[in-house]
Amino acid sequence: MAGISPRAGTIAHNNSPYFLLQLTDAHLLKDTQHTMLGINTTRSLERVIEHIEQQQYAIDGILVSGDIAQEPHVSVYERFYRLVDRLQAPQFWLSGNHDLIAVVQATTNLPILNAPTCIQLNDHWRLITLTSNRLCRIEGHLSDQDLDWLNQTLAENPQQHTLIALHHHPILVQSPWLDQHSLQKAEQFWNVLQSHEACIKGIIHGHVHQEFHAQYRDIPVWAAPSTGFQFKPQALDFAVDDIPPGYRWFELYADGPVKTGVVRLNHAVGQVDLQSEGY
Repeated sequence: MAGISPRAGTIAHNNSPYFLLQLTDAHLLKDTQHTMLGINTTRSLERVIEHIEQQQYAIDGILVSGDIAQEPHVSVYERFYRLVDRLQAPQFWLSGNHDLIAVVQATTNLPILNAPTCIQLNDHWRLITLTSNRLCRIEGHLSDQDLDWLNQTLAENPQQHTLIALHHHPILVQSPWLDQHSLQKAEQFWNVLQSHEACIKGIIHGHVHQEFHAQYRDIPVWAAPSTGFQFKPQALDFAVDDIPPGYRWFELYADGPVKTGVVRLNHAVGQVDLQSEGY
């Protein structure tokens, strides 16, 4: 295993950092016996949850950064919720381009965030979530109204340490086939952040099915591996990788620092179809 958190096997105390877990891009199918690109995505998620349980993290919150379902159906979202609920921590769901918000909302107890939202994590930290998906579109979009809301929200409490989360990647990951489906007109997003950089401690996204970390305009940008199948980094065309699934953890300290790492299983749950040209 890689990237084990120093909080593994400990009990949370009031002076402990806020422990945030990121799960992303599960792509669950309606039939739990079916596979996608050679991977049973439900079984793979189950193995990831089992690994997290074994670490005995003191989890304060779980960010789910989109593409929960490949086949959006109420039963799929309910299954995802039940599996993640084993971790006994609040869940914050972003929708991805494969998700249908209307289907999620058909079950009212599911924690989908279908509009820009500011979540107060504790006295020192807030998580701002943005909805970057649009119906029947693969690439990401933020409306002018979303950006105005973001600017206003950031200005309201500039002393609070802030993470911003969205499904689509707001900077290029150097993989042309993926980058065409990134957040469109991303410069508008970054221009909003420019006057609030002092409070913004990082951007978290999904969508790219790989570990990713970069710095843009002095702001860290992070992505996590999928809980199912992985995309090959820096590939010109669609390509999957045989690296195992995983997740990312964050420790958010009261005075502003962020520690983060990625943990993967020892092996993929299934035989990845490396010859696939898409899905």
